[in-house]
Amino acid sequence: MTAEDKIKEAEYNFDKLKTSNSDQVFNHELSNFLSSCLSILEHLLEDYNRKFDFNLDYLTSGTFRDKANKMNNTDALKFINWYIDEKSKLRNEKSYGFLVARRNFSVHRDTVKPENNVRVEIGLTPIWKNVVTGEITTGERMPQARTWQFFNENKDEDAIIVCEKFLAHIKRIVSDTKR
Repeated sequence: MTAEDKIKEAEYNFDKLKTSNSDQVFNHELSNFLSSCLSILEHLLEDYNRKFDFNLDYLTSGTFRDKANKMNNTDALKFINWYIDEKSKLRNEKSYGFLVARRNFSVHRDTVKPENNVRVEIGLTPIWKNVVTGEITTGERMPQARTWQFFNENKDEDAIIVCEKFLAHIKRIVSDTKR
């Protein structure tokens, strides 16, 4: 199933997004993540193109539906109606559905990036405990920084959380096809 492969790619891109260390790297990883996420749904459609032996070279929801109608395949019609409905639900989800439009904008027009961020520097002192002797050792204070990114469409949640929810929704769509 090609959608499963794309899920792995999106998870990889999400991990890179979470560990990005600059705004520029974050923006590049965000673009990769969004593209791989929405490709999951296109690959899911291809999986069903193969499952129903439609062999459509030019595959869209419309061409799939036309073929299902032409072949009078009720299972394929059920799938495509459900698929279109699920894509609509994803786009209309208030907290992260806007990422669909942002991905399309990113691919075809301009870089996608959060508009707001908050950077916090935290001073950490590492502590190690020797499990054999019980001795506690401290190291030098290590400053670390964390940047929280926010989209204008959802200023209440960090961009990482928004992306995580987005990916979870898409993964649920794919897992629902197995039932």
